[in-house]
Amino acid sequence: MVQALDQAVKDFNKDNQADIILDIKDIGTFNNKVVFAKVQENKSLSRVVRLTDIIETNCQTYGVPHCDGNLFNPHITIAKLSRLPFELKGIANIEPTTYNHYMNYQFGRQLVTCLQLCAMRKPMDEEGYYHVSHRTQINQCSNPSHSAEKETILYSQK
Repeated sequence: MVQALDQAVKDFNKDNQADIILDIKDIGTFNNKVVFAKVQENKSLSRVVRLTDIIETNCQTYGVPHCDGNLFNPHITIAKLSRLPFELKGIANIEPTTYNHYMNYQFGRQLVTCLQLCAMRKPMDEEGYYHVSHRTQINQCSNPSHSAEKETILYSQK
């Protein structure tokens, strides 16, 4: 899998020299179990979709099973029921009234700098972040005038 990802990023970087800056606006949910900020469609998102296509192709080339059956849905998770503290585990849904006031809210911009291969079934780190099995840099031009936070794209390994 590491070889497939490294090759995919190398192939992507050959033709993609501009920064990837994602605009984050609005709220969405996965069945009121996960609340997330949406990534708005723009040229950078199109380039991220292109990168995922290259990853899929390379995974097939290297014989790596990679698809869990879910469609690619770029987002930034805000709340997730499965991550609640033990004493709150009985909650069935995230009540829409807790996030409705963030509809159409502009959360900001994210500069994507790397791709991480995360092992979803390994224990999380001390900060509650997924175990990172591998990390690879994505080309960036980094114009200092960009007011975006650095961010990564996660690619899960189950």
